[in-house]
Amino acid sequence: MNDNAVVAVQEQAQVVEPVKPIKASDIRKQVNMLQDVMQSVMKKGSHYDVIPGAGDKPVLLKPGAEKIMMTFQLSGEPEITDLSDEDSVRYRVKYRLISPSGRDLGSGTGQCSTNEEKYKWRAAVCQEEFDETDSDRKRVKWRKGGRGRPPYKVNQVRTEPEDLANTVLKMAVKRAMTAAVLQVTAASDMFEQDIEELPPEVLQREQQGEGEPATSAVNESLNKAAAKKKQGKTGTGKTVFADLMEQIERAKDVDDVNLVLDQLRDNDKLSDDEIKRLQHSGGLKVKEIVNG
Repeated sequence: MNDNAVVAVQEQAQVVEPVKPIKASDIRKQVNMLQDVMQSVMKKGSHYDVIPGAGDKPVLLKPGAEKIMMTFQLSGEPEITDLSDEDSVRYRVKYRLISPSGRDLGSGTGQCSTNEEKYKWRAAVCQEEFDETDSDRKRVKWRKGGRGRPPYKVNQVRTEPEDLANTVLKMAVKRAMTAAVLQVTAASDMFEQDIEELPPEVLQREQQGEGEPATSAVNESLNKAAAKKKQGKTGTGKTVFADLMEQIERAKDVDDVNLVLDQLRDNDKLSDDEIKRLQHSGGLKVKEIVNG
């Protein structure tokens, strides 16, 4: 056999059978399965949620994306690229979804950086900390007051990027994984991307200037408190102050704490002293989180 014949045989051996298009009946089965999982297995507030000011379509959360992956027996392979510099930590992640047979079905991309607003700054623990911080590592941030309250100032200091490295890495993976699940399983018509992907100014505009977006738990707490006839009580009988203080204590990351703090001025059940105490507790909680 001459060399030309060998090359021809090798090229013929490398020919891959084209992927057959999916039948309409199979697509219908997949859509029905997604709808069944959403209605029977997923829970609102845990696996998906409808966020005020972000439309009526449910937002897919990380636990919900994991449930869909389990439904279709998909495994994930994240490819992480470190784009950090001297003053920030930044990761880009490409998340591939693999079928049970080992076939690469598609991917989603996400990134996260400590230069994002919610990671770059935190509330100062006290006035002394703010005063002693270098001028290029602190700022005064104006917040919009809600429910007729005037705008107010918040003293903020820079976070340490390395303390948040693991947090932004996990966030980048979460963003990429959710994007991959929505794309590969064709679930985009049922769910939106996680709400934290939307720019804060867009949500503020939708929410009529009532501040930055809050988690569903915070919104639910504030709405129930405002609806109660008995002043100062929540749906569980606790004061609004005690309820928000518990949410600060349960917070798992800096973002959770900031979302609670950003809502304080929107609640007319809180006194100025209670707001100061919650802000102080929130600052201590943030410091505890970033210091591990």
